[in-house]
Formats: sequence, C-alpha cells, structure tokens
Amino acid sequence: MSSLYFHLLKSSDTFQKLKFRDSYIARVDGSCCTNAESLFDNIAAAFEFPDYFGKNLDALYDCLVDLEWIPQDKIILFFYHTENLLAGETNDHDFLEDLMSTLYDVCISWDLGQDELISPKKFEVYMVLSPALRHVLDSNEIEYQIL
Repeated sequence: MSSLYFHLLKSSDTFQKLKFRDSYIARVDGSCCTNAESLFDNIAAAFEFPDYFGKNLDALYDCLVDLEWIPQDKIILFFYHTENLLAGETNDHDFLEDLMSTLYDVCISWDLGQDELISPKKFEVYMVLSPALRHVLDSNEIEYQIL
C-alpha cells in the first residue's frame, strides 16, 4: 500500500498547526486511557458510538468501518498524551499492538471501500510520538511518517 495512514507528531502543537478541511476529528487523551476499558470508553465518546458498542477490538473495528452517522468524508483519530496510553493495562500486555493493528485494518478497509452500502471515507491516525508507539508500529511493519 502506498498510502500512509499513521502520522507521528513531535508534539500536540504540531497537530494544532495542521489544517483539516471538512474532516471529523476524534481526540483521545492517552492520560485518560490507561487501560483497555478506559480506552474503549474514550474512543466511543469521541466517535459518538451507538449504545450497542461491545467494548472490544472486534466491536471497535466494526464501529470504525461503519461511521454512517458522521457526515464528513475524512476521519481523523488523534491520540495525545500518548506516553500514558495503556500504561496501566495489566490484563493484556499485547493490547497496544493489537489496537494499532486493528486501527491499521480500519484504514485499509476504508481505503479498499469494503462496504459499498456506506459512502467511502478516508481514515487516518495521528499520534504524538512516544517510544512505545513507534516500537509497536515498527515491529508490526506499519508505515508512518513523522511530522
């Protein structure tokens, strides 16, 4: 794939300088997402997920490849305070890796136009750079750019 879906930012200020025209921006504060449960709650709130959201990675994927309630064609998921993201997750030590893989699959699904019943969207992930995130992306061979 030639498209880059993941963008690592040197600081939150970098994100504020970027211009996203006609985009839906879901902001997720990593300091409020120290475990899987709090992460799912914060992502659900940022995207206004329906009540039936199951709070697991499969349900996250399902909701993120739907998004019919969002009128914009470009969707941005922005994680900040990423040094704390999932820092307290003790039940699943691979959860950050599984989350990044799931988000990558979401990006690809939208790019491929998997579901023709829903108008296609472009989905991208922006994250403030942290060593843990960079390691996970590198070890899973998920391409990214640093801004």
